[in-house]
Amino acid sequence: MRRFKLGRFNAFDVFNVLLFCILCIVMIYPFWSVLMVSFITPFENAQRAFILWPQDITLMSYQFVFATDRFPRSFVITAFVTVASTFYHLFITTTCAYALTKKTVPGYRIVMALLVATMFFSGGLIPWYMLIRSLGMMNTLWPLIVGSMGFINFAIVRAFIRQMPEGLEESAFIDGANEVRIFISLVLPLSKPVLAVIALWVAVGAWNAFFGAMLFLPTRPDLHTLQLVLRQLVVGEQGGGGALGAAAEIAYRQRFGQDAAIFPEGIRSAAIVIVTTPMLLVFPFLQKYFVKGIYLGSMKG
Repeated sequence: MRRFKLGRFNAFDVFNVLLFCILCIVMIYPFWSVLMVSFITPFENAQRAFILWPQDITLMSYQFVFATDRFPRSFVITAFVTVASTFYHLFITTTCAYALTKKTVPGYRIVMALLVATMFFSGGLIPWYMLIRSLGMMNTLWPLIVGSMGFINFAIVRAFIRQMPEGLEESAFIDGANEVRIFISLVLPLSKPVLAVIALWVAVGAWNAFFGAMLFLPTRPDLHTLQLVLRQLVVGEQGGGGALGAAAEIAYRQRFGQDAAIFPEGIRSAAIVIVTTPMLLVFPFLQKYFVKGIYLGSMKG
């Protein structure tokens, strides 16, 4: 085994290492700061401007967030929308991509031309809003679940399926399998890497979306998603827990006393930590599929 010699470092290597260490600290510290502020008391926050580790760890901010049912309810709604939207987009993308790997499909050139056109032209927000309203989907979760198929996702999945050996489908046809059976039993299992990549892209987008809920749920605050509640808490409301309602403040003061200080910064930080944690936990399990899925999906167009 070769030994690593320190003498092989030159000035450029040292500069690169120092530069990327500084960039790492600059990118990580904001997340670390938010995490630490969520665990401190308002008195410590007033005394210390730079917090690397709290002197007294407390869960007061998290208890305030969960003191009312609005935040947990929005958490469940967002999880449902994310799962449903992911399955919907995977179904639309995979079925369309598999069908359009066959150039013998009637209208193949026309459909492909229309799909490519969506990369350059978009109907815009107003037609989408009018369509949702005409379909009677206002103040429901349907606009947050359904949507148009992303052409980039379609192109990656289609390219991945096309690089599969043609002999696999031919042998399945000889064994008596039809197109549906081949798609379910052969194509989908072999497409797990690229499907994991697309699923994560769609899930992250659905989890972080707030504009759709703000636009299509104007009179249904009980259906507000987690990101919309977080937005109201961080930028839309002043005074800490306004976005969570008076019930949260009442339950908070009953728990910690009527003189307990509301800690807006800690409450916002706790809400941010709760919102971002699920995606941070899911990402490592799907990360191994990223390079393989994107690389194989781009080999054959």
